[in-house]
Amino acid sequence: MRRSTMGRVLTVVQSIKLISKTFSDFWPVIVEVSQQACQQWRCHIISAIDHGRLVLRDEGEKGIQSVEALNVAATVLLSSASRARLVVAAVALDIANHKKLRSLAEWPQLNSLLSRLETLSRPRRLIARVCDCSFLYFHRHLFRLYFGTLLQERPPIEEITLTFLAITDCAVLAKRATERREEKRKDEEKKDGILRSFQREIWTALREEFMSGLCGEIENDLRVLSHKHLKVDERDKTPAEKHAFFTRLLKSTMTLRILDRSVSVRDFVEEYLERTFYNLTAVSLHDAHTYTKMAMMAHFRYGLNPLDGRLPHSIVNQGLDVVNVMKALNTFTATYNYDLYHNLFVEKRSSSRTLHILSWEHISNSLRMHGMGVVNTSVNLAYQLLRKKLSIVNEFLDDEHVKAMLSGETKYFEENRKQLKKMYPVKRAERLKNAMCELGRVGGEEGETYFDRFRVTITQLGNALGFVRSMKAAADLVVSDALVYDREEETTESEQAEKDDGTEMIRKLLKENRDQDARNRQYIEFSTIRLH
Repeated sequence: MRRSTMGRVLTVVQSIKLISKTFSDFWPVIVEVSQQACQQWRCHIISAIDHGRLVLRDEGEKGIQSVEALNVAATVLLSSASRARLVVAAVALDIANHKKLRSLAEWPQLNSLLSRLETLSRPRRLIARVCDCSFLYFHRHLFRLYFGTLLQERPPIEEITLTFLAITDCAVLAKRATERREEKRKDEEKKDGILRSFQREIWTALREEFMSGLCGEIENDLRVLSHKHLKVDERDKTPAEKHAFFTRLLKSTMTLRILDRSVSVRDFVEEYLERTFYNLTAVSLHDAHTYTKMAMMAHFRYGLNPLDGRLPHSIVNQGLDVVNVMKALNTFTATYNYDLYHNLFVEKRSSSRTLHILSWEHISNSLRMHGMGVVNTSVNLAYQLLRKKLSIVNEFLDDEHVKAMLSGETKYFEENRKQLKKMYPVKRAERLKNAMCELGRVGGEEGETYFDRFRVTITQLGNALGFVRSMKAAADLVVSDALVYDREEETTESEQAEKDDGTEMIRKLLKENRDQDARNRQYIEFSTIRLH
């Protein structure tokens, strides 16, 4: 069957189901009006019966049988209008069909009034019979064709709902066939065979022809929006009409139902995005922030809320986590050396053949994983460590021997400043170092000198300051990742002036990112000021 023919057939079916849905939506009003009409018609029938009894009263014994039949009909019609009572009333009126009654003006209308009573006594069954589309069960290949045209045709949501009402009629027919089959077969394996088979067939067609394509289109749209810095072909961008259809479909919370089975389009797309983002993040952890950005775009653009996979946002070769470093910052400053030129830490010695390093790139990935609140905590821990180390330095410098040596060297330098050209001699520095090394050793004759311990403390002070410097550089990197949105804002607004392709949601996201970036910059500056 051609698609045009299929479209015309389903248009007629949707019109039929729209009539049924209209009756269902206004059912309380219809029931009330039906009851009032039945009451009015019963009054007309009883009035005609009373007129007939008056006519037959002069017949004597010949009209007794007809009068009794009319009494039975009147008694039955005084009760509620059920099918059994209407049959009794019709039979009684046929028995009372006297030749004098045929001459009455009201008598020919009794059959018509009884037919109307029978029609409105069961309006739901009448509507179900007239609007029944179960014949489509034998032409169910039309549904697969219809699902395949949804992404191209983009019909209103109401038409899709009406089509599934027609599919439900087919499922009701399959259920009745299943119940009759169960009466003949007691094999439990065959139970619900026809109905479940029909439901699986419809859901499979819906998933293959519509749902999979819908999920792929939405994922492609999110990828294009999250890579605005790349040149994307116009053919790969989602048209405004298609985006509007996706938005209506996902924000309408539409549930497609076939009897006791249902599926939500919104939940299906969310589960697809969750599964896709999790699998791709697990394969390439360095792209975790990309899929996080895509999840944010899905929320602002389509109102979706995919769950976070809770995978670490880190790079593949990351060896140290900044949180673990903060827990043992004193040990870290003692076992690592700081490279000021490359702004990274290198392990002094290791039991294995490899040395661990910690760069500001590693710290930036840790900040993406744990959040910017780690910066304040790290600055506080570094400040506490600096206080302890500086107290040790002050204790060493307050020693009388050290103070005497330093005072003598200071006096010599001030007296010979011009001859030395403001440069302290290396030989005197070596002599001062040797003198300080003779002050004593830690732990006996074989231990390290106090001066060596002082130099280690100074190195640890530098390592702590280098750690704070690396934290600031990493935080600046995290914040700068969002600066591209500032550069894209003007372009986005100009595109919005030309056409409406859903960029309103993007501009809202840009505004939130800029606000968050401003808060992050203030946070980092405040933490750095506290340290100084």
